[in-house]
Amino acid sequence: MKKLFLFLIILSIPSIASANTFQKLTIDGITFNNVIYNVNSNEYKIHAAISDSETSIDQLAKRENAITGINGIFFCPEDYTECNWKSYTINERIVNWVDYSFYPDTWERAIFWWDKNWVPLLHQTARINPDSRGEIFEGMGNFPILFANGISQLEHYHDIGLYDNKMKNPMKRHFICSTKDKSKIIFGSTSSASLDDLTPALFKLGCWDAINLDAWNSTQYLYNGRRLEYSNRNILDGFVIERVGLNVAEQEKKISYIMSILRPLYKRYTQEKAESRIREILWAITSIRAKIYDENSVDTYTESWEYTGYVIDITSLPLLTRVYLLNRLERELKILQTEISS
Repeated sequence: MKKLFLFLIILSIPSIASANTFQKLTIDGITFNNVIYNVNSNEYKIHAAISDSETSIDQLAKRENAITGINGIFFCPEDYTECNWKSYTINERIVNWVDYSFYPDTWERAIFWWDKNWVPLLHQTARINPDSRGEIFEGMGNFPILFANGISQLEHYHDIGLYDNKMKNPMKRHFICSTKDKSKIIFGSTSSASLDDLTPALFKLGCWDAINLDAWNSTQYLYNGRRLEYSNRNILDGFVIERVGLNVAEQEKKISYIMSILRPLYKRYTQEKAESRIREILWAITSIRAKIYDENSVDTYTESWEYTGYVIDITSLPLLTRVYLLNRLERELKILQTEISS
């Protein structure tokens, strides 16, 4: 069993967050799967990762030497006829001071951004920190704004006639937010919820500034190199977290070497034997990962000792590297498993 976290956690952000802490939590009937990033961390760095062509969260993460990430902002996908068979976005994207935005005005979107000291803020041309555009080191803009300075923005969208059925109807959501003291950035996914139901839960979670991210057919979510969510549609950008000292390219070379041995070996086996061997390795990977996560997790409770979920926090670089390798090997073995089965 996970170790009991014997301090009272009242639906709040645990203080143990290293900067790549996974949190599973239920608030008001909505299940959250979050990653908590500590702004003051020297061991992790958050990045806005972008591409001009469709790609995956895996590839976006690798480009930034990152191990964790979530898909970013709305875009027009090439499989929509109105997009003229080309994927593009008009939303704001700023990386390393360079502004790749289509328009200078955010309209009713807001940019979730951080400055050179990694302090997170929101920017909207007309209403929210309007003079801050030049201070943005990295960030991306999306619609709708969920919170600004601790105040829900849904009433504003109601008032101007932009509150539509996609906001009103329950569906899976992705979001990114920061806490009131600007010390943490949280991104994650939720179970099916309307925005009216989601915003009170986000406030209890600790979100002070928050925007909605793309979801639905564009949901992609990576944690320590493992796909937690993956849609068939590729994406153009995402928020990713790098573990300083973990060289992703080196670990990928190790995976390629292992698979260069296993792939031809298993393809010489009978299908039954190959599938059996792969299942054995996958079972071992699952067991080892579960043990590591169990030893590095704590359960969370409300003030009345009702179970709310758990957090996973691996602080050891060698152990995290091992988890990354296990997760990547699992992914490649599943690809090989599909090849052999077909």
